[in-house]
This record gives sequence, C-alpha cells and structure tokens, in this order.
Amino acid sequence: MTNKINKNKDLNHSIGNVIITFHWFVLIGVIIASIVLWQMSKNLSFIILEICVTLGILFNIYLFSKERLRKQE
Repeated sequence: MTNKINKNKDLNHSIGNVIITFHWFVLIGVIIASIVLWQMSKNLSFIILEICVTLGILFNIYLFSKERLRKQE
C-alpha cells in the first residue's frame, strides 16, 4: 500500500514540475510578445497589460509551488 502512495507522490511531483516549468515558459513568452507588440504599436496599454499578466502568472507559480510543497509534507 505504501508503494502505491509513493508512486502517487512521485507522479504528483513530476506533474507539478512540468506545470511550473510550463508557467515559466508562458511568462517568458508573454513578456517577449508584450514588448514586441508595444514596440510595434507604441501604445502604453501594452505595458499595463504586460504588468498585469506577468504578476498574475507569477502569483499562479507561487500558489502552485506553495501547494505542492504543502502536499509533500
């Protein structure tokens, strides 16, 4: 029974790492896309949008990491 629990923890840990890595790639992509769009349009709203989206993604990474660490204990 404990072997099954350990496999579930390992699987959850692996899935958690994949999700966090995916969020980091999305964050980098959003920052690059926002800078390119801002340079193309010279519109201040892209800077505001970039800040909001970046903070949202960072907050999601923080919450998911915190939840994953809490479940490991």
